[in-house]
Amino acid sequence: IGAIELSEMFYELEQLGTAHDLKANSEKTPKTLALYRSYKPILKPYGQAQESGKRETSREELVELLQKLRGAMENFDLDGADAAMKELEECRMPEELGTQMEQMRAYVADVAMMEVMELADAMVEVLKNG
Repeated sequence: IGAIELSEMFYELEQLGTAHDLKANSEKTPKTLALYRSYKPILKPYGQAQESGKRETSREELVELLQKLRGAMENFDLDGADAAMKELEECRMPEELGTQMEQMRAYVADVAMMEVMELADAMVEVLKNG
């Protein structure tokens, strides 16, 4: 995203961590995280624009897709899990599931079966109770 200063700050933290300089690392971390968090409102419109290109989907359909993803993982059906994830990616997610959807992408990419199943269950709960 072109955040050169932020990149350099994270690189410095990484170097301090490698050098086991916990004191300097803990002193510099708050400033780095503050800058990192300051980018969120700046980048939010870009994420919303990307989301607006997706199709409107009912909560019930999202529940079905999450259950399909969960079932595929439970049955060690990685092709089925990938297909379900692809379908989910085409759907507009409710805002309250944005963070969980990001985590789900990472879990599916890592083939973290238990985490996918647990997160799918949690997301279904949000959809049913929201």
